[in-house]
Amino acid sequence: MIFHICHPINDWPPNAFFKAWGKPMDRRFCTLHINQIGRTDSLPFGTYLFSDLELFSEGQKELLATVWDQLAEYPENAVLQNHPLRAISRYDLLKKLYESGQNLFRALRLSELPSDLRFPVFLRMEHDHKGSRSPLIENWDQLESEAAKLVLDGLNPNRLLAVEYLETIDEKGLYRKYSYFKIGQRFIPRHIFFSRNWVNKDPDIAGDEQIREERAFLESNPHEDFIRDAFALAQIDYGRIDYSIMDGKLQVWEINTNPIVTLPMQKYERKHIANQEFFALQALAAFQELDCIKDEGRVPISLRWPLQITAHR
Repeated sequence: MIFHICHPINDWPPNAFFKAWGKPMDRRFCTLHINQIGRTDSLPFGTYLFSDLELFSEGQKELLATVWDQLAEYPENAVLQNHPLRAISRYDLLKKLYESGQNLFRALRLSELPSDLRFPVFLRMEHDHKGSRSPLIENWDQLESEAAKLVLDGLNPNRLLAVEYLETIDEKGLYRKYSYFKIGQRFIPRHIFFSRNWVNKDPDIAGDEQIREERAFLESNPHEDFIRDAFALAQIDYGRIDYSIMDGKLQVWEINTNPIVTLPMQKYERKHIANQEFFALQALAAFQELDCIKDEGRVPISLRWPLQITAHR
């Protein structure tokens, strides 16, 4: 069995895949909400995907790490993916990639903005996957105004990032967002989103030319070496990386530890089905490889919050 540990508000991303192309694995993939772990004294043998690390608090990740440690005492009975404390955050990953010279842009917290901040920038949250929360911002006054609006809307200013914008449009006016999955030991090209908008969350251009380009990407697996290094840097075992290309250099935007694998089959137009199926069959094989623990049994689990109690008389 594969056990998918996630946040209760975000348990849906793998579901459509295992109801369609991944159906042979449907009964071998089980979602566990993080709070369910606190209500058990043992966990079954199997493979554990610790996902949604972006959404958990530090305290939750510390407790999940104790679960990891207890499962790790049974190496023949538990395969573990995404250590809750070793996997680095989006902010830390982007910082390391910029410092190494790979990424050509900075992502900075509002408390650390330098005088040489390169405009335009946009604002996004450090931990979610909703993309930009602002239009492109051209100067300091506009940055202060947009940040104030977001904080008044209820966003945490300590988790807001100002991201330096990169212009990756091609000569035909198209933006491309590339994605790869890491599932077990496999690095699988997922898709190319084509758009005329710089915020590229969904493809809005999908003609025959784009479908052929995407298929060539899926078949050639052109960026595996770089993607392997990026996941190793992030210390993430399972997830999807999103990136663009600027002057021949791959520019990483994020790694999502609980990504949508595929949408429901009926959401795709007929012309997209072949490319989706090409990816889905590779993803299914990778999940089947991860499901490598066949013996039945359970690992005892004990969870305690480390309290310091002072007695007063």
